[in-house]
Amino acid sequence: VDAVTALFPLPDDVTAEDAEAHAAAVEALLAGGTAEGREERAALEEDLGPLGAVVRAGTLVEEGELRSYVHITAGDEVVTAWYALEDLRGVAAVEILTAPPTTELVPAGAGAFAPRDPADAAPEVTLTFTDDELTIAGPGDPVTARRQA
Repeated sequence: VDAVTALFPLPDDVTAEDAEAHAAAVEALLAGGTAEGREERAALEEDLGPLGAVVRAGTLVEEGELRSYVHITAGDEVVTAWYALEDLRGVAAVEILTAPPTTELVPAGAGAFAPRDPADAAPEVTLTFTDDELTIAGPGDPVTARRQA
């Protein structure tokens, strides 16, 4: 989730608390504790088979809406989906993905890259590579991933 936040920073008008509330609402929906949640689980099970764990993968803004990404275990597979909610209750939109969200990177110095942003409207984010590390630096604290031996 830290990498998602670093690579896809929230716009200024969306707070971390907004994103957390949205992710928690998606998690609650998929727990099936409400009629709408049970309907959503039934629809997923119809398409994917019996459901297991649902794990948060991050929340970002795309096309002007908050989307919380989740990894859903269904049988022997794990699929990724995103949910946009209406008033933190009902499903406004959902998509089961065939690939995770991506961002195009362009060179930004020696061993460093930044997301392509033709409008220059997004917060500055830089990815720096060394032999065994990737560091993502942006508006928040840097996030470093290390290669496992």
